[in-house]
Amino acid sequence: LKPFNQVSSQAYILLIVFGVVTIWFLLSVLNLMDIAEEYRLGVIPYGISVVVLLLGPLVYIGFFSRKTIVLTDQALFKQKYLNKYIAIPFEDIQMVATDHENKLLMTTSQEKVKVLLKRYSKELRVILDILTFRGFFGEEAKPYEIVFEEGQMIVKEMIEAMDEDTSMLFEKYIQKYTYLTPGFLEDIIFYDTQIERIQLTLGKHVIVYLSHLDIKPTHPENTRFKAQKTDDAIVIFENVENIKITLLSDDEENKHVGKTIQALRDVTKKAIVFDAVLRDRKGLKVIDFTMSQEVKRHRVSFSYSEVIVGWNKFIANSWFEKP
Repeated sequence: LKPFNQVSSQAYILLIVFGVVTIWFLLSVLNLMDIAEEYRLGVIPYGISVVVLLLGPLVYIGFFSRKTIVLTDQALFKQKYLNKYIAIPFEDIQMVATDHENKLLMTTSQEKVKVLLKRYSKELRVILDILTFRGFFGEEAKPYEIVFEEGQMIVKEMIEAMDEDTSMLFEKYIQKYTYLTPGFLEDIIFYDTQIERIQLTLGKHVIVYLSHLDIKPTHPENTRFKAQKTDDAIVIFENVENIKITLLSDDEENKHVGKTIQALRDVTKKAIVFDAVLRDRKGLKVIDFTMSQEVKRHRVSFSYSEVIVGWNKFIANSWFEKP
């Protein structure tokens, strides 16, 4: 929880002064003390003090002061009055509008809350970071965590920890490839690339060596705004199982020709990949390659747990990008 409670202390000082004036007025009116006539407080002066010392601060506190705001990683709570708060769960927010300097407006199906950012300390602007990570302001949603560093609330992207196999493979190949990234296979294009060879490691991980890959601009390692062709590349599929190799034919039924690593080696060596389709089958990650080897065409399918993709440099815009 992170509160921002900002009612000016001057308003409370005026209320205290009003309390003293009220006691003085009661002593004067009720003759509870022997007060000289010239020091007695009359009704008119006391009425003026009510307006200045009571109504003025109450109006300021009720309408012009900054309300308490409480932030969590899941919701914002804004004080309405006293102990009454409006809750805005971030997952329920449908629309956000802000000028990033003065105002922030958040709308859900139930509530609409306006926060005057300029009335709060700069710490409150962390809410803009939270909303950015949740996919507003034209950004893609990303997992995040909130941490406190030197008393400051900071929003950071949450990086998923690599499992033991991924960590081991990553450490093994990080010195050989400038770019080596777990995941993001949906941002990789397998087209007209040649498989140089495949390698089995630890009896369960398949390493595919390729002539190149095309990397979409949505991949976090591609900051060039266009798809990029790489130099020779590597794709590591972890815990490969359920291998199925099918010989494709134009004039007769397709024929199942293998399901072993050796069969996979045989049909992929120097093969040209036409495409790759990612699927989810009963909770398993599955990839289907269509490739040709000399005059034969095969469809190669297998399941895997995780993937690591690596290359050393971008050499040109991808073939389908306009100059």
